[in-house]
Amino acid sequence: MNLQKRKNLGILLVLTFLGTYGVCYTTKIATLQPAFYSIASVFLAVVLFMLLSKTKEYIDNPSDDKNWKRRIYYVLGVSFLFSLTTIVGYQLQNFGMTDAGVKGKGLIILRAMCLAIAVFPFVNYFFLGIEKIDFRCGNTEEKKPWTNGAVFGISAAVIFACLIPVWLAYYPIIMSYDFHRQVNEAALGFEHFWPYQPIAHTWIIWVFLQLGYAIGDLEAGMAGMALFQMLAYSLVAAYGVTFIYRLTKKKWAVVTAVLFFGVFPLNTVLVLCTTKDVLFSILFMLFVLLLGERFFFAKGKKKVVVDILLLPAGALMVQFRNNALYALVVFGVLWFAFAAKKEKLRVLLLCVLLVAGGKATSVIIKE
Repeated sequence: MNLQKRKNLGILLVLTFLGTYGVCYTTKIATLQPAFYSIASVFLAVVLFMLLSKTKEYIDNPSDDKNWKRRIYYVLGVSFLFSLTTIVGYQLQNFGMTDAGVKGKGLIILRAMCLAIAVFPFVNYFFLGIEKIDFRCGNTEEKKPWTNGAVFGISAAVIFACLIPVWLAYYPIIMSYDFHRQVNEAALGFEHFWPYQPIAHTWIIWVFLQLGYAIGDLEAGMAGMALFQMLAYSLVAAYGVTFIYRLTKKKWAVVTAVLFFGVFPLNTVLVLCTTKDVLFSILFMLFVLLLGERFFFAKGKKKVVVDILLLPAGALMVQFRNNALYALVVFGVLWFAFAAKKEKLRVLLLCVLLVAGGKATSVIIKE
């Protein structure tokens, strides 16, 4: 064995040890004690070593894939974020808090990096598998293709119609957590709005409360808020269905997506809740779809239009979660880091405008 092979073997062994430790630590805080520092960890190390070896072979011999470097960067990012959220999530679930202090947070990051080593091969295979899926398999040109406008309009109407029985069942609206605090603030007036909950959401409650006062029926006012959320959800979900159709050109994909958005209980019930998360989720979905539009379909002037639309979508999105602005900052940093060199300046400007627009909109609403 020459020096280079010994060096590669040493690196693989170190990575295997670190990855095994990451998995063992995670199983410990997840209360899966048998996998923590037991004979199972030896088996785990052997499997992980084999996976890392195979992954290294792929990295060393990427064949004709021109995008393999970018994929590796994405895989690294996804693996670390998955590992970080997994460790933080288990700590919060089982300990009620994360490791305290600078040392504690540093250990979380280090342990997440160790776990990411073990997660990396699986994420890489997942990305490779997704890329090999031929969404347009078979006859890509349908005899009578649907127009995008028809898909959007009919999908929105069908999804909205599916929500009506749920709305009638929970009439006027599901008054979920935080609503009672906010509706009292809305009833007392603007000067009593408290930023513990997003001011923009309290303001929307105020608008429909005023509608109830105007027609002499507060329940009808709240029912109007439910209809407003249903309409917003139906339109954005229909955009999602249209996006799927444009990617796949398959009618069955449209039917499946419409059923998911219109019938799946988690969607149809939560869209009638008065919590801020409903509108945040709708706007977040719109923001992600616009990003998809930018990456997959927009070219030339159309990309400029999509960039412009991203600004109000992002600015409004962050108004419905007090911590969303921080997530937007992290997103901006990651987008800039992974953006192509020719687009870095444009992406940087767009991300700065997104954050500035979100902050400015928040200030204007509070004033």
